[in-house]
Amino acid sequence: MTGQGWDQAEFSCGRCGEHITATTEEEYLTRVLAHRTAHDLLDASSPELRARLLDLALAEVERVLT
Repeated sequence: MTGQGWDQAEFSCGRCGEHITATTEEEYLTRVLAHRTAHDLLDASSPELRARLLDLALAEVERVLT
């Protein structure tokens, strides 16, 4: 157990299913805020930009898997 009183915290996004595990409160807050901000940015983006971002993400997944 850490000095903060817990070993880890988990977050499960209800929108995309992403699971985040953190071992400190600072890490948890940073990662969850970044995840929520990413959703906010996608929501505010045009359909064309969202499609381009998806293309880039899929290309990166393909690159990593090959």
